[in-house]
Amino acid sequence: YGLGKLISLVRLFFKRYTVIHHHSPTWEIRVILSISGMFGKNIYLHIHGSSLRDTIEAEGIKSFLTKKFLKFVNIIADNEDIADLAVKYRAKSVIIIDAFIPPIYKESIYKEFIDKYGDLLYKNYIITMVGWIGYYENKDLYGFDIALRTLKRFKKEVDEKVLLLVSINGIRSHELKGKIKNYIVKNNLKENTFF
Repeated sequence: YGLGKLISLVRLFFKRYTVIHHHSPTWEIRVILSISGMFGKNIYLHIHGSSLRDTIEAEGIKSFLTKKFLKFVNIIADNEDIADLAVKYRAKSVIIIDAFIPPIYKESIYKEFIDKYGDLLYKNYIITMVGWIGYYENKDLYGFDIALRTLKRFKKEVDEKVLLLVSINGIRSHELKGKIKNYIVKNNLKENTFF
């Protein structure tokens, strides 16, 4: 995010491609891609959560531009609320795809994981989660803070032999990463977490 990302997006106007499928809660990126859609590019915005509603309900330029340019993009929504909003503002097309993706089990991957990390799994309980370390409207977007508070409480009130097993897609905020690390150390959760 920032000027470099915006410049990269503008360069997309001049590249040849068939489809752009994009995930981002950032209204500026969505507007730039929508303008690209206005010039005939095939743009799919994949929208999760409340970011589209938040942008549309905000006052000012971001709301105005989002409403005006939504008609030039296809929307992939993960719930009816997002789909209804996209239809209201005449998105080019709207489809709902459930955000839940069932896990895929492969024996070879499972065995490799057990060989590498099996010692971690000698816990009575395992809590799992996946996500990006990043903020949306100054809040932990994927709920690492909630997961860590839950882990702390679970460890204290239910069973000390609990593990929070986390798969991180990437880090968008090093500040939040630092806060997560500090919380783990401060609350003696190092033996109960695996990122």
